[in-house]
Amino acid sequence: MPGSWPTSSGRARWWWSPSCPESPSARSTRNRCAPSWQPGKHRMADPSHPDGDASPDTAVRLHRREAWQPWDHELERVELAFELDAECTVVTASLQLHRRSGADQAAPLVLSGRELTLLSVMLDGRELSDGQVAVGDRTLTVHGLPERFELCLRTRLEPVRNLSGRGLFVLGGTLVTQMEPEGLSRVTYFPDRPDVLARYRVTLTADAARYPVLLSNGDCTERRELPDGRHQVVWDDPFRKPSYVFGLVAGDLAAIRDTCRFPSGREVRLAVYAPVGHIRHCRFALEAVRRAMLWDEATYGLECDVNDYSLVALPGFPGAMENKGLNLYDLAGVLADTEITTDDEALTIERIIAHEYFHNWTGNRVTCRDWFQLSLKEGLTRFRDQTYIDDRLGGAYRIDTVRALLRNQFPEDDGPNRHPIRPERYADVEELYTATVYEKGAEVIRMMHTLLGPARFTAGVRDYLARHDGQAVTTDEFVDAMARAGGRDLAAFRRWYVQAGRPRVHVERQAQDGGIALTLTQTLAVAPDALPLTIPVRVSWFDRSGQALSPQLADGGDPALIEIAAAATRVVYADLPPDAVPSLFEGLSAPVGIEPHLDSDERLVLLAHATDPWARWNAAQGLMTDAIRAQAAAARDGASLSFADFPIQAFARLLDEAQEAPDSRLVLAELLRVPDEPVLSDGQPFIDVDGHHAARTALRASLGQALRPQLLRAVQDLGEPGDGELMHVGGLGRRRLAAVCLDLLAAVGDDEVARLCHERVLAAPTMTERFDALACLVDIEHPLRQSALDAFIDRWRDHPTVVAKWFTAQALARSPGAIERIMALQIHPLFDPQNMALGLALLGSFFRQNRVAFHDAQGRGYEWLADVLLMLDRLGRPGAVWLTPQISQWRRHLPERQAAMRRALERVAGTAGLSNGTRGLVMRFLDE
Repeated sequence: MPGSWPTSSGRARWWWSPSCPESPSARSTRNRCAPSWQPGKHRMADPSHPDGDASPDTAVRLHRREAWQPWDHELERVELAFELDAECTVVTASLQLHRRSGADQAAPLVLSGRELTLLSVMLDGRELSDGQVAVGDRTLTVHGLPERFELCLRTRLEPVRNLSGRGLFVLGGTLVTQMEPEGLSRVTYFPDRPDVLARYRVTLTADAARYPVLLSNGDCTERRELPDGRHQVVWDDPFRKPSYVFGLVAGDLAAIRDTCRFPSGREVRLAVYAPVGHIRHCRFALEAVRRAMLWDEATYGLECDVNDYSLVALPGFPGAMENKGLNLYDLAGVLADTEITTDDEALTIERIIAHEYFHNWTGNRVTCRDWFQLSLKEGLTRFRDQTYIDDRLGGAYRIDTVRALLRNQFPEDDGPNRHPIRPERYADVEELYTATVYEKGAEVIRMMHTLLGPARFTAGVRDYLARHDGQAVTTDEFVDAMARAGGRDLAAFRRWYVQAGRPRVHVERQAQDGGIALTLTQTLAVAPDALPLTIPVRVSWFDRSGQALSPQLADGGDPALIEIAAAATRVVYADLPPDAVPSLFEGLSAPVGIEPHLDSDERLVLLAHATDPWARWNAAQGLMTDAIRAQAAAARDGASLSFADFPIQAFARLLDEAQEAPDSRLVLAELLRVPDEPVLSDGQPFIDVDGHHAARTALRASLGQALRPQLLRAVQDLGEPGDGELMHVGGLGRRRLAAVCLDLLAAVGDDEVARLCHERVLAAPTMTERFDALACLVDIEHPLRQSALDAFIDRWRDHPTVVAKWFTAQALARSPGAIERIMALQIHPLFDPQNMALGLALLGSFFRQNRVAFHDAQGRGYEWLADVLLMLDRLGRPGAVWLTPQISQWRRHLPERQAAMRRALERVAGTAGLSNGTRGLVMRFLDE
């Protein structure tokens, strides 16, 4: 699964809904369903206790990687027949199995299942006796099996009552599945583990009027109308796949269609399905999946292997899912045009659609042996979608991915929730969907790409896919393929998969014999005894005038790439002036903390002259971060905030450059963006929320005042004809620059700026410009703030993805009194707690990204988070790990906030009946 909406990190894998009232039709239909199978008296699992914990003092139960064992049986073929209805669905599952060679001949067959009513069990066409079958809370065990057999199971479920967002459930009248990670066991008893692959034949039967569209994986091989007003569709998938990429959709949906033709001449039929009122906004998604298909073929030689490839967009779908040939999304993951979509959203949609398609090979054709190997598919596919977008944007996207690392993954690596990319244990499988698994996993793949070079890396990926097609493997098999392709030993590199935490690299420079010696020392504070990692360092050099230099390494080797392979690595560059300026870790060539080693003058050289976009951005961030920290520290000692010594003219020159070189605006906008938490507190002894916020606001205001004419010119630039189109690189750069400039002006917050924002909310030509203005105005104390909010929602209340933006803008507000306004949004009539996109917009934005209002001095943000965590836990929903990156850092705050956060966490931990997963997460935070 991909990343979440709207963040770029690990997927938000949750679906929030406090209630689902039982309808009269649901009650009456339940009585019509067939009686349950009596032997064994199957007991429905209690959704309040999804992991079976009965009391707050129950120990957290852990799954451990070393305990993995192959399944005792092999699954050859699966036939699933669904009699579909929202109130009562009956599933017949026929499983053709044989005992695995070498397995215990006396071992019973154990299948997983939850919240199911078992109707019947048959073995090779005959009913089983009571003594052969045992039904537990979450298992079905069958004894006395032959070597080869067919097991037929009939189960009953009630999709309308399924609030978990896993298995088969209802969204807006449409029946839909979400199977990753263990959803099929909510549909039938099944070996619901990723290393069990089989071919599937699926028969869907439903009322033709209520569910005219019936979709599943593979090829549609039969369609028939039934005499009772129902219809039936049969889908055959020729490819072996794990259960988590099985999918189905049944509903009344509209579609748009097209084809993708590959250079070989092969054509794939494409379709996007959505509720009829939204289908007009789906053309962008259709074109996006075709672009991704052609890029994957051109880059990796991978053609789409299915005849029909469909995307389905549904309101409230929990994230996005790569089901084989049937990708599922929330509306926010598909609907796009300039009227309702911002540039950042279009970028995310383009990336996530590519991500789900790329899983067709890296995840579906070759999958992970167990969930400890999740990064095998997610880290690799995340890297692939990053490079795809970088190709589209000409290299500027790398800054976006690094900002996501700094904001989400680095704090995770440095905090109590740190874990290796390949974890050794977990309490709940849902807690594995983290920024570390996705984002750091992608960075580890990127390092291999750097070490091997593009050609050898691509050859390694192709070798990996060819050698393991149709298999479930581990991260070791992938690294083996890279080692073969690169012709090098990657044994030490594998430590990245097993060591948690973020290394920090100290840089020392010394003049030596007409050159410069660099000593790079790596440390891992969270594990001082950890073995050294292999760290690639991209390098360039400049003289003080900004002229690029071309030194050689004294002992040979590639002067543009240093490999740190020991605790300390020393290299000597010949023919360098003693004051030469190094540009190290270009492109952020490794996910490490880089100890400051440049002075302000050296940073100014790189800001003005470096050719690597990240190097320029990092120099700008360093200049601003140092200034903000210094002023915050001075303010703690009673001094007034002042940025009189800040090199504002260097940033004025960036605005001049934007006028002279419009193609560079996408990068230049990032150079002008003022850093925020957690960048400001990275490597610091404590998080100074109030001091950093005050100093950051003062720096923004200083830039806004000093550069006002240039900033206004950039904001009011109307651009060129046609640059309003989504993913138009020139238009995207112009609008992103305007947004950053407007943010600096908003810190001044005078009447002229407030009116400018208000006018843009009402009349700007694109949603990007409207939303950016609204996001600025919510932090300006002015009567026009409420006027703009009212006008925005009055105009767009019938567009669900735009309504979500309205909640997001307010959830990120930091002005005085913001928390009262944000918490009041819970009871706003447009806030639908059953809609995942709205939950992300309000709760996700506030708990994850609002680094000021969340830390309200009275502790209200912490108590609200505790309430939400307990509610999600009662409903059996995932999401706790995704909502807690800020509170996980509680020990780094000042004592007053520490105490308030600890109280909130202890309230959660002390709640009776807490699930295994939530308990394990909170106890990690408290026990570190």
